Amino acid sequence: MSFFENNTILISILSIVFLGSISSWGLSLEPDKITRQLIESRIKSSHTICVKGEACAKNAYIPPQADREPMAAAAIYKKYCTACHENGAFKAVKINDKAVWKKRLDEAKNGYKGLLEIVITGIGLMPPKGLCTDCSDEELEATIRYMVEFDPAAAK
Repeated sequence: MSFFENNTILISILSIVFLGSISSWGLSLEPDKITRQLIESRIKSSHTICVKGEACAKNAYIPPQADREPMAAAAIYKKYCTACHENGAFKAVKINDKAVWKKRLDEAKNGYKGLLEIVITGIGLMPPKGLCTDCSDEELEATIRYMVEFDPAAAK
C-alpha cells in the first residue's frame, strides 16, 4: 500500500490545518485589489453601445447621405446587390424571379415598405442595408422596386 492510502486521514487533517492557518495569517485566496483591477481591465469590453439621444451619441459616426448626389437604383444594384441577387447566392431572391418577389411582397407587412424594413435591418446572410450604409431609405426602396419590377428586355 502506498503512503497516501495509509495516511488519508492524516493528509486530510494536515490540509484543513494548512488552509485554516492561511486564513488566520490574513492570507486570502482571493486576488488583492490591484490584481482584481488588472483582471477587470483586461476583460472589460472595448466597445460601448450608444443609443440615439444619449450623450455619447454626439460623437457617433453617421454615414454621410447628404454629401453626395442620389444614386440611381440600377447603380446601387450593380454596386451592392449583384453579388447575391444576380445568381441567388446565399438564398437571395434572383433579380428576375418575379414569382418569388411577388411572394415576398405579399408576405411583407406593408408591401415595399415592409421589404424596406427588412433591407434596413438585414435578413439571413444579408447585412443591414446590404452594405450600402450611405444609401438613404428612398434609394433603398427604389432599388427594391428595381429588383422586383426588373425587365431584362428593358435593361438591354
